[in-house]
Amino acid sequence: MSKIYSLKHSLRVFGWLLYVDARSLWKDFFNNLLDAAVWPFFIIFVNGIILPKMGMPADYGAFITISMVVIMSAFSARSSATLIAADLDGPQTIAYELTLPLPYWMVWLKNSLYLSLKAILFNTLPLFLGKIILGSQLNFSHFSLFKFSIIYTISALFFGAFALFTTVLTNTLKSYSRLQANFIRPMTFLNGFTSSWAITYAISPVLGIFMRCLPWIYAYEGCRAAILGQDGYINIWVCVGMLTLYTIVFTMASLWLFKKRMDCV
Repeated sequence: MSKIYSLKHSLRVFGWLLYVDARSLWKDFFNNLLDAAVWPFFIIFVNGIILPKMGMPADYGAFITISMVVIMSAFSARSSATLIAADLDGPQTIAYELTLPLPYWMVWLKNSLYLSLKAILFNTLPLFLGKIILGSQLNFSHFSLFKFSIIYTISALFFGAFALFTTVLTNTLKSYSRLQANFIRPMTFLNGFTSSWAITYAISPVLGIFMRCLPWIYAYEGCRAAILGQDGYINIWVCVGMLTLYTIVFTMASLWLFKKRMDCV
């Protein structure tokens, strides 16, 4: 009975901490909305209006619009993860949460869910911007709200888990920044942002196989399948399954690294 009471109490504290973090997103609502709009607006405009005049496919703007939904979700999680990395390398205010009546893994999962929440809340905005900019070029006739809700949610959970993993994969803020600059950001050009997996595989089977090892490709392909239709993209349920697997793997790995970093018991 005491263990059940202890678990209920821990869950109550967990929920309160997550609620406090979530409130900060709404307090900064307009800045978060602006962040989700400015870069996608110009990227969609250039790729959908200007580049087709230079020989790019006419529907490339629609393709990039979906890419912006995914990449902005990932960037949102990553931007807040930078603050966590800075805290771990500096004042370690997170140590206060470890003194509260909840296990260390709940403290860490709370941060992962917060990053995922930030990733999911504002970043469907590129879809609306894309429709305004591209008009009929962005066709929603194959859009499935059910499929999109599932793949978008699991993608956000993955982005939160991976972003948090990178904060404990490195020991200092400087090495964290180097990891982002030399590995994470360059992967943007190989993980499905600019081209579909099928096209990449047709050009280079070796590169195509390599891309299948990168979890981001499943977020891009899954979202495109849910919005533009399944034809030409990796099966959406394969994408859901792979993202779920990667989310579990990175969550468990980051929990182990966090426990080791903070010397938790």
